[in-house]
Amino acid sequence: MLVGVLVIGAVVATWVLVRGSASDLKELTPQDRAVLVPVQETTVDFSAPATLSAQVAPGRSIPAPPLAGTVTGVEVAPGDVLSGEEKLYAVDGVPVVAYSDEGVLFRPLSRGDRGPDVATAQRFLNSLLDADLDDDGVFGTTTRSAVQDYERRIGVQDPTGVLDPGWFAHLPTESFEVAEVDVQAGAPAPAAGQPVATGTASLADVTMTSASAGPAGEYELLVRGEAVPVERAEDGSWQVTDLDAAASVVLADAGAVDQVSVTGQVRLLDGQAGQAVPAAAIITDSTDSTCVAATTSSTIDGASDLAVVEVLGSSVDGLAQLRPTLPEGARVLVNPVPVLGDVTCPSS
Repeated sequence: MLVGVLVIGAVVATWVLVRGSASDLKELTPQDRAVLVPVQETTVDFSAPATLSAQVAPGRSIPAPPLAGTVTGVEVAPGDVLSGEEKLYAVDGVPVVAYSDEGVLFRPLSRGDRGPDVATAQRFLNSLLDADLDDDGVFGTTTRSAVQDYERRIGVQDPTGVLDPGWFAHLPTESFEVAEVDVQAGAPAPAAGQPVATGTASLADVTMTSASAGPAGEYELLVRGEAVPVERAEDGSWQVTDLDAAASVVLADAGAVDQVSVTGQVRLLDGQAGQAVPAAAIITDSTDSTCVAATTSSTIDGASDLAVVEVLGSSVDGLAQLRPTLPEGARVLVNPVPVLGDVTCPSS
């Protein structure tokens, strides 16, 4: 009998507790309670998603000069940036040096020779030896003496005054960034024309698109924390102003493909005064008009407090950036749908 009483008592107590808890929870749950937050003053940078696209051109190679033997040393490495006068590798102890010039050394040169390649040799000898040769394209006595000086520098015991094109490797570009080295110590020297080193890939047909509502001016495109300088023209078109920065972000995704696109966020460098509200406060009606429920008092008075706004962009912290049209000290409703339901924004 006692056990039965205890069981019935427990059931009744549980019913009372559950009923009481449900009633309390109902009272605690907000029923479409308006939540107002202040409108913030901000600098509008017209931030918006953007896409950078480019055609990827494979890296060019430094062709090996005609110098036979065994590679006895390699002095170039991936990441090096060559502009001329750098030692690339050695063949049986003779250094092969990079040069950058519009002309190419393709034949042995000696006294009496003439031509553009002689002028190339004269310019390069001036750079290497701090000489003062006229680059007149005529291989005379002074040029022969300069060649002999260079021969002594590279260890030739009995200088002949004949310039060997195998001593020098022509750079395909004025500034050559090494991606891969194709020579190896202890291996036979590469045949003439074979790659000594391969450069980094380059970009062509670089374009950018964005729906930013910003004015003409200087912007930056942010991709994975890297900034690419860009400009917007008066007609709304975009121009990438730093191809090296663009290559840094594009080639990271290039792999073996020819066409690459990366997405990021573009923003105006010299921002304009504006206002910011939580993105949830923006109401977009069936006509794609945008407005907010704003008030300078403590409450929202329904549709009469709706104010048309122009959304200019969004900040990295999720705030919608607005043209500054809301009154000073205004607050906006951040949960307009539960509070107001479906509304139509007023005409601007």
